Amino acid sequence: MSQAEKIVIADAPLRWQDVVAVARHGAQLELSAQAWARIENAQAIVQCIVASGERAYGVNTGLGALCNVSLKDEQLSQLSRNT
Repeated sequence: MSQAEKIVIADAPLRWQDVVAVARHGAQLELSAQAWARIENAQAIVQCIVASGERAYGVNTGLGALCNVSLKDEQLSQLSRNT
């Protein structure tokens, strides 16, 4: 596979061949417009949950054994970076 190959993440799942192309052969990854739209939609949903104060596992609570621990606003971005 050529290093100039580009793998576009769209609606279909990645094939194992795509993962190999990126990991072993340096293929570039690109997000399709549809993928970006799904990311933006998911971000809007998370922002609504946070703004409402509704508890949502892994959004504004801890994970695993800490699932009953509500996180403070300043802890939310750290949780996002850590997961």
